[in-house]
Amino acid sequence: MARRGLWIPAVFAWFAVLALAPRGAFGGSAAPPAPEPLRIKDFLYDLDRGLRTGPVALHAYLSEHASYNDNVFLNESSRKSDFVFDTLGGARVDLRYGHAKARLLGELEYFYTIAEADYNHLDATVALEGRIESRSTFLEIRDEFRYRGMSENLYHTPLGNFLTYMNNDAGLQAGVQLARIGIEVDGGITHWFFADKEVQYLDHMEIRGSVKLSYNLRKLKIFLSGDFGMVDFTGEYDDGTQLYKLNDYMYYGVSLGFDYELTGKINLFLSVGFRMQDVEEGEGTVIDDKSYTGFVANLSLSYRMTYKVTMGLTYYRSLEFSGTSNYQTTDFASAFYRHEILPRFSVKISPRFMYVMPSAHDKFMILGGYLLLDYRLWEWFHAGLRYDFRMRQTDRTDGSYLNNVVSLTLTGYF
Repeated sequence: MARRGLWIPAVFAWFAVLALAPRGAFGGSAAPPAPEPLRIKDFLYDLDRGLRTGPVALHAYLSEHASYNDNVFLNESSRKSDFVFDTLGGARVDLRYGHAKARLLGELEYFYTIAEADYNHLDATVALEGRIESRSTFLEIRDEFRYRGMSENLYHTPLGNFLTYMNNDAGLQAGVQLARIGIEVDGGITHWFFADKEVQYLDHMEIRGSVKLSYNLRKLKIFLSGDFGMVDFTGEYDDGTQLYKLNDYMYYGVSLGFDYELTGKINLFLSVGFRMQDVEEGEGTVIDDKSYTGFVANLSLSYRMTYKVTMGLTYYRSLEFSGTSNYQTTDFASAFYRHEILPRFSVKISPRFMYVMPSAHDKFMILGGYLLLDYRLWEWFHAGLRYDFRMRQTDRTDGSYLNNVVSLTLTGYF
């Protein structure tokens, strides 16, 4: 694949909301907030280790997945199997001082094979987040850059099942709490750059903003939010017979939802909304004049039955940009069940479902999931055996596939 070395970083600055309010809204406790768990791939690890000096903590990790993959290129008509080694290394620095905190994360992940060298690729992530809060206000700024050397192609494009892209997402959020009423504003800008020449017409910039009004009870938070966004496609591609260029568009939405915590064991978040997308006419050369008017949703449920058994459910319906369409809707659902059978041995199972429907061309349905047997040899070292299953169904030529992966996993962290 061709690589594109130019990256234009997103720089975004907006406004902060400051006000006085009763004690205890955002930062009423004198102690700093508890650290967030460390996420390594799909798994969370408690931050009970690491190097600490005053308000600064450093956590580092190294993970190796040695796998047998029966379809490395996700192609049903020309299946190729290989042994794949997935090496992930990362570090996270946390800074906490009073009610201010910041976090810097860096990850590198390298995939390499024994026989199919064309599959070898590198992924990278750098994320920065800072937050400062008082008893009634907060201000948060964040930025995340991602490079994906070989990501699955969920768009209808001239490429096959993989493409390479860079993405930078910057945002700012601020809020104020007045008694039981909260007001939050959020804004951001995102740049996408696709490395392969054939899909550089997907390059685009998105500017977004939202306002949320909430009412807070002891364990229940009810909110109403509205959002707005503009997407500007900045690239094009001419293959000698056709010029590929997508239409710019704007979107508007409103959502109603709640966040409920019950007895510390059950947490439920639900948001249901309405989204409209207005597509500009006359600029794009990819013919698709459809706009979207419909619902979006977000559901998250977690239940800690006992200290050994945890379950969860996630569902969302989102409106996204597409490859040769004005939009695509994505319905995604996943669940998990984790059981610590023995003090150091646990089992986790997680089925997943995704349905992608572009406004033109072919729809996708993906079924998948994994089963993990995890053993904690020491407090800082885990080993496991993992099985992943993935199946995609689509009318696109060579777009459907079946994929099985069996992995030995080793993860060390401090």
